[in-house]
Amino acid sequence: MHVFLGLCVPEYGEEFHMTNYETSRMVCHLVIQNLPDSAMGDAVESLKGMYEFYRDPPLAIPVTARNPPVKATVSRSYTAPVYPITEE
Repeated sequence: MHVFLGLCVPEYGEEFHMTNYETSRMVCHLVIQNLPDSAMGDAVESLKGMYEFYRDPPLAIPVTARNPPVKATVSRSYTAPVYPITEE
């Protein structure tokens, strides 16, 4: 199944403007339309995360979609080394 986005523009010769936001949305639709099927799950998760981050209030996630709790025991801790970053 495929869904296609249509854009209705004025007749030839009439002035037509799109904002940066509208243009960005069109590019996003184009990119998603051309993703392979194997990438769709990652695309949905990524877009869902962005949607939840920018939405106010956040999107409610059904309890069934969350991972079940897992019993665990902390056996040791690890401190990652700090690598200095020099400016050039």
